[in-house]
Amino acid sequence: MTHRNVDISLSKAAIVTGTAILIMAAAAVFAMDIVLGNLVVHGDATATTNNIQNSEMLFRAGIFSWVIILICDVLAA
Repeated sequence: MTHRNVDISLSKAAIVTGTAILIMAAAAVFAMDIVLGNLVVHGDATATTNNIQNSEMLFRAGIFSWVIILICDVLAA
């Protein structure tokens, strides 16, 4: 078993972190404003369910954007 030291410069780490934060921000705007704003009807679960069923691709894109946010959050940390 070999141990590899991963040397990454501080500037490369800052670029990766900054890029991850920017991607995370864009994905969060999409997930919250576009997806949830169009699908969720506050106080009406039936309408929300119907919106999700009628816009399955938008719902899936919202889930995908949350996965992107999770990955970028790990990279930023």
